[in-house]
Amino acid sequence: IETIADPDAVALVEPPSAPSNYKDPEKIAAYVADAKLKAISNMALKPAECRIVALGLGDAVTICPDPTVEAAALKLFWDTWADMTTIVGFNFIGFDLPVILVRSKLLRVPVPPFRYSKYGVDKVRDLMLELDPGNHGYHSLTWWCQRLNLNVPADRLSTVTFGKSKPVFEEQEDWARAVNRRVEIHLDEAAPAETQTE
Repeated sequence: IETIADPDAVALVEPPSAPSNYKDPEKIAAYVADAKLKAISNMALKPAECRIVALGLGDAVTICPDPTVEAAALKLFWDTWADMTTIVGFNFIGFDLPVILVRSKLLRVPVPPFRYSKYGVDKVRDLMLELDPGNHGYHSLTWWCQRLNLNVPADRLSTVTFGKSKPVFEEQEDWARAVNRRVEIHLDEAAPAETQTE
């Protein structure tokens, strides 16, 4: 999934305050404005404060320009979930699934019953949990491919960009871009680098 700050949640951002040692009104205003922008930019990473702008299932990606399309994509996700035996993801349990659950609740999309916990979910193999079960520090999937000496072809490592978001504040000219680092690995094609031939 790709997420951005949910405009409905932006209105709920608590106004920040400058440290008490700030006395200059201009510096206080600059600090407050910067702190608010940081808070809003971090909203895309918080399940209760973001919305989905792209949801991928298998080889298909649905771009969600508005909540109506987002709701339809979520319904498709849950319909597909019922038929899947295993879903493989990277930090799926830690990020994707919580976002999908929260957005489904907010958009009133029915969620089928399933066992959910921080450490495991029916039908889900979370590669991030399998590769670092003690959660000793985040490493990207690209990093893990290199660490495991997998010869992943360059065309399987791609940056997908969905364009510029609308500015959150009118005075901003350019806000965030939804950028996703996507790694596609097919187990029959990936092998340790020293054993793979060209």
